[in-house]
Amino acid sequence: MKLILDEDDYSVQELDKAIIVSSLRELKIKESVPNESKCPMSGDIMGDPVAVASGQKSYSCFNWLLKILNGIKGFIDAAVLAPPDRSHLASLLDNMSCSLSDQKSSAKTLRWLTDEYPPYRNLFGDNEPVSKLLEPLAVPGDACLDLRLQGDIITTVLNIYLPDGNKKMVAENPRVIPSLIDALRIGTTMTKRNAVAALSKLSELDSNRTLIVESGALGPLIRLVGEGNLETMGNGCAAMYMLCRGPITDMYGEKAVSDGAVRVVLRKVMDGAFLDLLLPVLATLSRLPSAAEEMGRMGAVACLLKIMRKRGNKDRNAVESCAAILFNICSNDKDELKEVKQEEAANNTISTVAQMGTQRARRKATEILEMGNNVD
Repeated sequence: MKLILDEDDYSVQELDKAIIVSSLRELKIKESVPNESKCPMSGDIMGDPVAVASGQKSYSCFNWLLKILNGIKGFIDAAVLAPPDRSHLASLLDNMSCSLSDQKSSAKTLRWLTDEYPPYRNLFGDNEPVSKLLEPLAVPGDACLDLRLQGDIITTVLNIYLPDGNKKMVAENPRVIPSLIDALRIGTTMTKRNAVAALSKLSELDSNRTLIVESGALGPLIRLVGEGNLETMGNGCAAMYMLCRGPITDMYGEKAVSDGAVRVVLRKVMDGAFLDLLLPVLATLSRLPSAAEEMGRMGAVACLLKIMRKRGNKDRNAVESCAAILFNICSNDKDELKEVKQEEAANNTISTVAQMGTQRARRKATEILEMGNNVD
């Protein structure tokens, strides 16, 4: 919806009017609307032009709304043009150790400032302001944790991580990663989404991965992926992939396997859900003999062959991941090659991938065929 902030322009489309009025009603601010903008009979906000005694049409509701929006726009413009106020930030952070109402008010303001005004993010360049921000989350046993307060703080953590100079410092603050992990366990859906996004971004730095894994993040991440929530799946899978990939993180992959990653991810794949997100994670884990063995026991071979057969050229990335996983499983257990050879005899699935897949998929499919030729 495009709304021109001009009191003299009433060319608002009927759909736009309906959206505006519906939003006003949904926000339950009818009491603040001037009386002349309400229906004299129902007392509700007027959604259409109303004919008055003179025969003219009244757009008073939209006049009022445009004035409000112009005021908000002026306030935001003034805030953005002003330099970040260090003393104001210090005052807000000091309030994070005061009463719950002060904490909630300040956390909401900090979230807004770091969302809308990036220069404030740069003021969190050392441990002290970050520690003060997280002070309200240090509640023993989460007994009295306010979820809205938690959500505002976690979103602020995500915001202040964005400047390059903050990436390492934020992760190394001893309160940050435990607070993000707690949010995965007990936060609202929105808070979980922002917490897992923060962990995903933090895991991009090699130096942060050890901190994240050793803080116990893999278990909650795996459970989050198991929930299958669309809002958290993308970043959850990205974080797991980053934490488990590469030779230097094989120990983290083993930790993920022991925490149930193969079981959770493969079941989702067998259900046909989120394949573009889950198959790369499974491919990364399949490099580990323990993971490949568990996949074989769970019947992954039949599932992977089915995906390769049905997806074909429709989803070349999924087929590539399946070929890589299948190669790792067959390399670990030659008995699994019997099922592959039966599939090949019936449908030429692997041969088709060897001819038409991506470069990596063709290579893996060719290696699978060669392994099969060496097994009776």
